[in-house]
Amino acid sequence: MSISKNILSLTMKIKNKTQTSLPQLLKILWQERFFDKGKNLIDVSKELAKRGFHFSSPSLAVALTRIVQGDILVRTV
Repeated sequence: MSISKNILSLTMKIKNKTQTSLPQLLKILWQERFFDKGKNLIDVSKELAKRGFHFSSPSLAVALTRIVQGDILVRTV
């Protein structure tokens, strides 16, 4: 499956917001290469908000920390 078809498939999956968790959304952003350039908490929050998802900053910070701990993303200063 090509990357564009995969992204379309993932985008279609997030239309049902009640079944989409924050870690799933972050994984979708990662697969779409959103994190290729450094992003801060506000950048991630704004991107999710553009897609209709709103999370508190503490919830988002915890989810991002777990993804960093899982070696999916790397934290830079």
